[in-house]
Amino acid sequence: MSPFEKLLLGFFSPFHGLRLIFGSKKKLVLSLIPFVLGLLFIFAGFGWAYAYLGGVVQGWLSQYEAALGFLFALISGIAMVFTWLAAFTLFFLAAYAVVSLVGGPFYSLLAEDTFRTESDQKKRGSSVRLMMTMFLLSLVKISIFLVVGILFFIMSFIPVLNLVSSYFVLMVVAFDCSDYAFEVDFLTLRQRFGFFFKHFWEYSGFAGAILMTTLLPGSFFVLLPAFICGASQLYLRMRDQKLVDRA
Repeated sequence: MSPFEKLLLGFFSPFHGLRLIFGSKKKLVLSLIPFVLGLLFIFAGFGWAYAYLGGVVQGWLSQYEAALGFLFALISGIAMVFTWLAAFTLFFLAAYAVVSLVGGPFYSLLAEDTFRTESDQKKRGSSVRLMMTMFLLSLVKISIFLVVGILFFIMSFIPVLNLVSSYFVLMVVAFDCSDYAFEVDFLTLRQRFGFFFKHFWEYSGFAGAILMTTLLPGSFFVLLPAFICGASQLYLRMRDQKLVDRA
């Protein structure tokens, strides 16, 4: 399979996940609470950003109007673009961390049910244990995402580096969406990273699908259950090709 075909495989996997959800009553029920949670973040989070963030940025920039003179109009426009990009990156990671914390138990059950319906693998552990494990991991990941978010927030003000930081944010989220499937299959941390980087092109395509949904603000959080199901199905497909290292 060529790199381009692998990119397409990863890119379309969330759409396959959406098909799985609407094709299963159980998956659809498990997706309802995360779906409602995603809607709340659209109205509350982005409503706040629209109402207050622009004013904060403009107020900060106006301090330099006298010093910059006629250059202020040009520089403030450029600075506004970079500041919005940086703020969006930080807000996206923070919102994703909170949504993952609250919706984590449902996402873990979605991944588990995808394993049940898309493979011959028998259940290997307790659903309650899986839910608790993913909830605790979500607590840890909130701290990690906030640190990463601050780092990428700073990088977003630097040309070229802002593109690199945006790509890394997408790949971090792609890994986390897949981590539910990794946990269901009891992969160690080394195996998880090894599998992820071995299938770099597929997960880059998956990150591209995340990017496409962020173009419509908030839609990613609404469609997150489909991304979890899609990532689980993608993992199973690649794992069944005997490419996962379990040494």
